[in-house]
Amino acid sequence: MMARSPLRALALAIAALAVVGFAPQDQEQEERLGITIARGRLRIAVAVPAFGAPAGGEEALRAAVEISEVLRDDLRLSGIFNLVDGEVQRRIPPHDESGIPFDRYREFGVEALALGSVGVEGDRLVVEARLFDVQRRSMIVGKRLIGTAAQRRRIAHRIAGHFLYHFTGAWGIYGSQIVFTSTRDVSDADGVREIWIMDFDGHSQRRISYSNSLKLFPSIGPGDSGIVYTTYVNENPDIYRLSLSAGTAERVIATAATDMTPAVSPDGTRIAFASSMRGGIDIYTADIDGGNIRRLTASRANDTSPCWSPDGRRIAFSSDRTGSLQIYTMDADGSGQRRVTFEGSHNDGAAWSPDGSMLAYSARRPDTRAFDIRVHDMTTNETYYITNDAASDEEPTWSPDGRWIAFSSDRSGRFQVHVVGVDGRGMRQLTRLGSNKHPSWSR
Repeated sequence: MMARSPLRALALAIAALAVVGFAPQDQEQEERLGITIARGRLRIAVAVPAFGAPAGGEEALRAAVEISEVLRDDLRLSGIFNLVDGEVQRRIPPHDESGIPFDRYREFGVEALALGSVGVEGDRLVVEARLFDVQRRSMIVGKRLIGTAAQRRRIAHRIAGHFLYHFTGAWGIYGSQIVFTSTRDVSDADGVREIWIMDFDGHSQRRISYSNSLKLFPSIGPGDSGIVYTTYVNENPDIYRLSLSAGTAERVIATAATDMTPAVSPDGTRIAFASSMRGGIDIYTADIDGGNIRRLTASRANDTSPCWSPDGRRIAFSSDRTGSLQIYTMDADGSGQRRVTFEGSHNDGAAWSPDGSMLAYSARRPDTRAFDIRVHDMTTNETYYITNDAASDEEPTWSPDGRWIAFSSDRSGRFQVHVVGVDGRGMRQLTRLGSNKHPSWSR
């Protein structure tokens, strides 16, 4: 059955966030009061006036403006906050925490109010942010964060995470990052792709590999387990592991065969990958350092693109064992293999949702060689279109909260990384320079 998915039960997929990268110093004060989210309630009306910088100078003022803007964008993405129109703020006199006009905010239907200020201590920014319950005239979250001026966006993300955590018990996507391959700064004609990383919103894009070779299929693991990927640095497709903390890469799977499409397990201790080391292409697992290689499939077909379930107990993969490329699943020891998709001739790149209930994948349209992103519900066996247009949309990867899917698409000409809501709305392009593919979202 093919239908367009509503936001539906995917809102239940808010999952704990594995933060990658810097976390500003966080001095906490919190009082849990006031607003709660009742079942079925969709959004909380929140106002975020521009943060102040009463004695911080020009640097603090610039940081205050950017932190306010980033915080607004983050809260819009959360799915539970509705940012009030800017006209509301213009009709309410400027104020600070000592004289909040709660009655005026209530007149405009505002339920929560975020106020903040930015100061400077030496070479550090000191950001204070508080969230107020307008109805009760009381503070419900208060945070004090310290970081450098270069970390102001991270500080804003951290504030948004605290606000969201108060209402949902989950940190959302605000500390997450997306790894991808790019031809930026290298010669596409020479077949070189390097690995880049960016924040969930497309900012802070930076190159993290430098061997000037073709690199494909990066998979970012939890904590400091690193990024595994296929590379042709030795002219043969081998699997390497890149440590984000050390900035070094080591070869973990190197055979005379083709070793490709690696995926890090949820606990960061193992990898699954495809290899032709025994003739046909089969799925294997190994320890994160390449030891204890174990063969899971032996179908004499092409079994590729493994993906771990969130609990590490199952693996999804693609196989052409029935004549067309379809999605299959199996237990992590190779038992219990079963076919999941039955429509179309080329379904590939399965990615498990954070709650393990759904598989996203790319499906070739019958009339062209282009692909759409689809989601298969493992409980109901229903399949939904996430994208359905003239572009080729490929390589889906889920956000940690299960509300977004990042993917590569040629809708803007060259392949770029885009993100879209699981209801097919909120399409955003994250990369623009070079050709960018193979996104992998941190957990």
